[in-house]
Amino acid sequence: MQAAVERVDLEYEADFSAPLFDLLARNTEVLRSFHEGIGSSYPIRSSDMQISRGDRLSEIRVLISLFGGNGLIDVTADRLSISFEYMRIEEQAAICKECISLSEQVLTRLKKKIFPDLAVHIVTLSPTLFLRLGDGSVSAHSHLAQVAVSGISTDLSGFGGAICHPCVNLEVENKDERWNADFHAYGEWGSEPSLIASCRVMYDESGTIRGLDDRFRHVDRLLATLLDGIGLEVSSPLSGMMKGG
Repeated sequence: MQAAVERVDLEYEADFSAPLFDLLARNTEVLRSFHEGIGSSYPIRSSDMQISRGDRLSEIRVLISLFGGNGLIDVTADRLSISFEYMRIEEQAAICKECISLSEQVLTRLKKKIFPDLAVHIVTLSPTLFLRLGDGSVSAHSHLAQVAVSGISTDLSGFGGAICHPCVNLEVENKDERWNADFHAYGEWGSEPSLIASCRVMYDESGTIRGLDDRFRHVDRLLATLLDGIGLEVSSPLSGMMKGG
C-alpha cells in the first residue's frame, strides 16, 4: 500500500565514553564553538543560546535553538543530542543532516582544544515518519491488525547477519556489525488513516558502519525494508540526506 509522508522528525545522539566533567567551567567556550561551527551557515542569535546549570552534573547543559525552534542542539556531560521536527521536503532533510555533520566537526575541535578525553561510544539515529495511508480511506489500526494476523515477512538478507526478534514491535540486531534497531509502527490517535513509524538505530563506534553518510544510508535502507515488511511503500524526505553524501 502506498503511504504519503506528512512530516518527519529526527533525533541524533552521540553518547560519550566518559562524562565531560569540565562542562560547567567551559560552557561558554562550548557555545562559542557551536556558534562558530554552525552559525556561519545557519544564523544563531544570542537569544537562541542557553546555559542551564544545576547541583548535579547531569543537570548541566548547553542548548542552541535552530530554525525558529524546529531544531535543538543539547550538550550535556553525557552526550550530544540534536533533534529536528516537521521536516517535509528533501531540502529540509539535507539541511538537518548538514547541521549534524557540522556538529560532529565541532566535537572534534572541542576534543583538540578543551576536552582531550572526549570520545564517542555510541551514535543513535532515530527518524519518526508521520504517514497517511492510501487515499485516506484506510484505517491505520485495521491495516496493522491485518499485518499482525498474517505475520510480518521482512527480508533482511541485505543486512549481513541481522536477525529479527519477534515481539509486539520489532527488534533488529546485528552482532557482527555491532548495531541494533527498534522499530515501532502504530496508528495515530484521533486520525484513522494516520500511522506513525519510528526506527531507533544504535551504532557502536567500534562497529563496521561508521561515518554519518554511511549511517544515514543504512537507516534509510533499513527503514524502507521494515516498512515494506508491514505492507507499506513510502517515499521519504530522508532520501535528501543521501544526496551528495
